[in-house]
Amino acid sequence: MPDKKHLILIFKTAVASIDETFGEGYSKKNPQLIVALLSHISGEEKSQRSTHINTGVKNENIGNQPN
Repeated sequence: MPDKKHLILIFKTAVASIDETFGEGYSKKNPQLIVALLSHISGEEKSQRSTHINTGVKNENIGNQPN
């Protein structure tokens, strides 16, 4: 799990991204967008970790196949 400083950075980045896209203060008026964006980011990170792990397993298996 990321440390507290990393989580705060992710949150602030999400808020800034929403405000940059839709206008200053939009994220504060629409907190559900922050939740949705953070959920999306979290899902992508899990997917990337899973893909990385699965790719590593496949690569190990390729080297162990008989000729």
